[in-house]
Amino acid sequence: MNTAIKRKNDNSTQRPLRSRDFVLLVAGQGISLFGNMMLQFAMSMWVLDETGSATIFASVLAISIVPTILLSPFGGVLADRVNRRTIMVALDAISAVLVLASAIVFASTGFHIASIATMQVLLAVLGAFETPTVQAALPQMFRQHGPATMRQGMAVINQVQQLSSLLPSFLGGVLYAMFGIRLMMIITIVSFAGAAALECFIRLGAPDRGDEELPTPLEDLKAGVRFLIRDRPNVFKLLLFAAVLNFVLIGYSGVGFPYTIRTVLGFDATIYGIADGLIGVSGVAGAFTTALFAVLTVLMVPLAEQFED
Repeated sequence: MNTAIKRKNDNSTQRPLRSRDFVLLVAGQGISLFGNMMLQFAMSMWVLDETGSATIFASVLAISIVPTILLSPFGGVLADRVNRRTIMVALDAISAVLVLASAIVFASTGFHIASIATMQVLLAVLGAFETPTVQAALPQMFRQHGPATMRQGMAVINQVQQLSSLLPSFLGGVLYAMFGIRLMMIITIVSFAGAAALECFIRLGAPDRGDEELPTPLEDLKAGVRFLIRDRPNVFKLLLFAAVLNFVLIGYSGVGFPYTIRTVLGFDATIYGIADGLIGVSGVAGAFTTALFAVLTVLMVPLAEQFED
């Protein structure tokens, strides 16, 4: 009897993760990220090939990161006010149009550092609004199924994002070496357009805030900061630690590593793609190992308490 009840509960937990809306969300995010990473790989290779300068390469990378830092909080504010499906569809569709327009400009005037940096900054602006929107869509999608299902859904999204960032490294190196940057831009346009088409079929209503009066965006932003600092100080400290760690490591992983492989050692894009992909594989393996360690810890702590008793 208990086994039958447990099996029924397991099925009720798994069904939301197999629902049409969640599958479309995961597929859309995976395809969109694949196209975005493919474009970033191609642009990075072109800048290094044309300039051979770590300073210029780092400058383009830094400029494209700034919008994410500044605008991500406002992405959460927007996601609390507008239909999240509409935001996701609009962002991916605009991204496809932006890359298409950039490709037309590049075809007529040629590739230039300034034009590439402009395109990357505009894509970063759009990306700053998409990540908070997806993270806000999951609680709306799984609210009735409980926090455990929501955590599983977030884990699936994170793993798909990790895997979607691996393939562009391996495949991007080969495509760039064989066909150059133009084919990779076409792949990016198709990816963004395909993601937008899939996301059109996600069933998500407008955010439900009940009968409460809607605060101004600035008040919403201040409330989020206060919540982190006052109510969740440990989470805030963890975020600060992650920020410092990123600041220390991003210089080498984002700039020094590709510059060393491509310019100093003189390897081609294929070798760099393989090396970058292996780093991504290590990241995925590390995430699985950490999750396994967490599960073992949870299982062993009660066991240790029994021995103490």
